[in-house]
Amino acid sequence: MISAVDPEALRRLQHLPSARTVHDIEDRADSHLVPHDGLLRAACARWAANPGLREDYSKYRPNVERAVVQAATWRGRGSSSATAG
Repeated sequence: MISAVDPEALRRLQHLPSARTVHDIEDRADSHLVPHDGLLRAACARWAANPGLREDYSKYRPNVERAVVQAATWRGRGSSSATAG
């Protein structure tokens, strides 16, 4: 069954850019990228190329996370000692 088209919805859709304009990365300038996009891409490339980096990450990450949690909860932030007394 064909339903009636809402004229207001059609009017709003006409103002949107085409899907090609939105999704065609080749036509975009680098100014649309985040400022540190090059750093992120380089880090991803190093991660993919260096298995030792992944091993070190797996080895040391639990210790780093534990230290961050301890620092974040030290002196009552998130602990019950802040609410006591």
